[in-house]
Amino acid sequence: MSTFFFDLPSAEERKAIWNIYLTKWNRTADLPDDEGWTGAEIKECARKAWRLKMSLKESAGYIVPVSRSAADQIEEWQGAGLNVPSGVKAQLANVEERSLVKIIGSLTAVDRQSLDEKLRTWLQL
Repeated sequence: MSTFFFDLPSAEERKAIWNIYLTKWNRTADLPDDEGWTGAEIKECARKAWRLKMSLKESAGYIVPVSRSAADQIEEWQGAGLNVPSGVKAQLANVEERSLVKIIGSLTAVDRQSLDEKLRTWLQL
């Protein structure tokens, strides 16, 4: 299987992610500045605010976005065209080897290569 870099979520995608976790942990408040945050960072901010009974903005102070800690690497991947829009991630979430094995049986090396090629074509990589 290939490794893909899912690009950082857009403002619209981040808003949708916030809605999921604010609902899950019954939080309401002003959102922190989340420019460059991943979905995992949004989740952690909401979870931490819920667990520690603090505001989202206070919780955000404990988050170090990967877009800052690995900015050079992300820029390199984006410049090389290795990033896949983050909206595609949800569609790929179910394309795991375990799921495929349940459906079609074990994957041979040829099957893996064929699946990899089809995913690359579909993702335009």
